[in-house]
Amino acid sequence: MISLSKCRHILREAILGYKRLTKKLSPAQLQTAEHDIETLHEAIHAGDNARADATASELLTILKTDGKKTWVDHLKELVFAIIFAVCVAAVVRQTWFELYEIPTGSMRPTFKEHDRVLVVKNAFGINTPFRTSHLEFDPSLVKRGQTIVFSGDGLNMPDVDTTYFFLFPGKKRYVKRCLGKPGDRLYFYGGQMYGVDQAGNPLPELLSDPTFASIEHIPFLTFEGMTDVEHPNGSTVLSFEHFNDPIGRIIVSPIGALTTELKKNDSWQPGTDIGAFWGIKNYAMCRLLLPEDLPEEAKLNGYEQHSAPLYLELRHSPELPQKNMPASPHDRYILPSNLMTHFSWIPLDEAAMKQLKKALNTSRFIMRNGMALRYTHEVSSERSGIFLASDIPDGTYEFFDGVAYEINDLSYAKALPHEHPIYPHSKELLKKLFNSGIELSAITDPQPVSEELLTKKRSVKLFPARYAYFRDGDFYVIGKPLFEKNNPLLTQFEALEKKRHELIHDYPAFIDRGKPDSATIIADGLRVLEKQYVALGDNHAMSLDSRFFGFVPENNLQGSTRLIFWPVSDRMGRPPQPTSSFWRIQNAYVLVSVAIVTAISLWFFRRTSSFRRYEKLKAKRLGR
Repeated sequence: MISLSKCRHILREAILGYKRLTKKLSPAQLQTAEHDIETLHEAIHAGDNARADATASELLTILKTDGKKTWVDHLKELVFAIIFAVCVAAVVRQTWFELYEIPTGSMRPTFKEHDRVLVVKNAFGINTPFRTSHLEFDPSLVKRGQTIVFSGDGLNMPDVDTTYFFLFPGKKRYVKRCLGKPGDRLYFYGGQMYGVDQAGNPLPELLSDPTFASIEHIPFLTFEGMTDVEHPNGSTVLSFEHFNDPIGRIIVSPIGALTTELKKNDSWQPGTDIGAFWGIKNYAMCRLLLPEDLPEEAKLNGYEQHSAPLYLELRHSPELPQKNMPASPHDRYILPSNLMTHFSWIPLDEAAMKQLKKALNTSRFIMRNGMALRYTHEVSSERSGIFLASDIPDGTYEFFDGVAYEINDLSYAKALPHEHPIYPHSKELLKKLFNSGIELSAITDPQPVSEELLTKKRSVKLFPARYAYFRDGDFYVIGKPLFEKNNPLLTQFEALEKKRHELIHDYPAFIDRGKPDSATIIADGLRVLEKQYVALGDNHAMSLDSRFFGFVPENNLQGSTRLIFWPVSDRMGRPPQPTSSFWRIQNAYVLVSVAIVTAISLWFFRRTSSFRRYEKLKAKRLGR
């Protein structure tokens, strides 16, 4: 026996197909079909299952023979369904929520490659579909430390154009962390951020909020930042840009006279100390050297220690050159990659090497026949890489806080035992893993070079995105303490730095300058413009963020990540960030709109399949 629920479904199908029946059936057959429709409606209304079953069976036979949909009918329904679904999905993705797959490691460890996350699009305002603008935008909902999703529209970024569902043109979206709001002044020290707001009040959340304060913050990727060369009126102007704004420039006249200027208070003024901007000189770029690669300069200044298995070479204190441009086009000052910097060296003992191993971090990389290749969706066998060791099995790996993980095809990470050959058991392998940087790039893996290159023509490309700095007297590398303040190697290094400064007054010693006070933050801090936001990647060493493309305009903000739902791991759930209230006007607008659209859709469906609709169609056919 056909259930009443199934009978209701057959009745709706008969009413929806009534027009087709009027075209295919003879008048007598149509009358029979109409009688069955009306009888079935009465039986269902009366709850007479036996009568409904008999009538539904007869009506079902008619529908199967003469009420079948043609291929044209099916095509129309399919096209309408696709268009409706695409339009609804596009609007939902623009204004309510969207599922993202993280493509790169720029937000490690918060988000890793191939993580799936839920993005709430009305976190700050209601996005105007397919446009870079908002309705009901509330700046107070944007919190420092919050993960933000923004459009690349109008930003100094490559390849930002995309399409949604192969139909709607748009701009790619990016995920970073908001660390500065309009009017803020930000200063970098000790891998941390200090700041004051527009009124001059301190921003303690940058240091105290546990959801993001533990993330390491570096104000640059290289000291040079982005470089730009212009030739106005026969001169050569070489600009060094940070946060998409030139902060220092070298002007070489047609006769070779050199002028250096710094940008202060939106005007160019004479100066050379480019490292003073927002605490850049508090940081050093670093790499490891074997004893045989230690340059003569280090030995002459007393940095050599014969028992040291490795040395940490520091490149620090960037400055604009202070002398005229030499005539030779190959001299160090004419190359953008050779901004005036200084070098220091710290000998490492076995304890320091052990600390480096515990702190070692990389992004994902692929091993093939002993070669480490940068991880991408597709890896070509012709790509260059870093040779690590022939006994490392092929696969996908990563290091996090000194622990090596193997990544399977479903993005699950399996911690490897310490005996695995991927671990740096030798100083040579530690040097390679450290110097090739977080992305294991062949460009930043230095090989032994000539003394001339080490002393005169150092290339910043030989320095990976590894950084060192002081914090409260301790010395940090890869975000972890390498030496405590009373360590003999560190105290010896600081003494040598001070001695060099006393002997060579223009040599800036790389020592702990201490935490910034409010006056320093206001004078030298990064000033965030009105209706602009600072967006930085948690993985500062491989993140295309505000340090390159500048501040993110308010209109570009599109939402915030709310949930990691894949892969299954202890990172599932809410990402570390300040909490947001569910009860906000933007959410109310969206939920009310969804309720209205749902109600209209149900009303339309019931209207087109109701018995009243059938009666109207029948009356129209009979000319009543």
